[in-house]
Amino acid sequence: MFDYKFLNKMSNETLHKVFLSAFSDYQVKMDLPIWKFKLMLKRRGYVPELSIGAFKGEMLVGFVLNGLRSWNGKPTVYDLGTGVIGEYRKQGVTNGMLLNMKEVLKQRQVKQYLLEVIKSNTSEVEHVNRMDWGQLTDFWDCKSSW
Repeated sequence: MFDYKFLNKMSNETLHKVFLSAFSDYQVKMDLPIWKFKLMLKRRGYVPELSIGAFKGEMLVGFVLNGLRSWNGKPTVYDLGTGVIGEYRKQGVTNGMLLNMKEVLKQRQVKQYLLEVIKSNTSEVEHVNRMDWGQLTDFWDCKSSW
């Protein structure tokens, strides 16, 4: 039903259009101009060869955008964004992308996959008593001024 391909031949402009479409009904507004999208990809270490798309014919309908860095001394892929266009959701697209990516991550000796998700549609605040900043700095978009 869907074809899965790595995104090393996909233009940032096409990714941007699908990104906006996939997040058009998202609880956090994603009104991201192309220049900010490109900057986000660069800052977060986007690796097209480790990122995958789901295609219906020639049309990109879903994506998993990944970065690769060391975290806790281990090669770690960080999910920069996963999205599926609304009409293709609940059809196993994300599962298919992750399964197709799994072998490549093994070959690259990736030891960890880091994914952050929003648990619900309601705002949540979690209090943290202890923060290990050393673990977080590898994933910062930029160095904080504070």
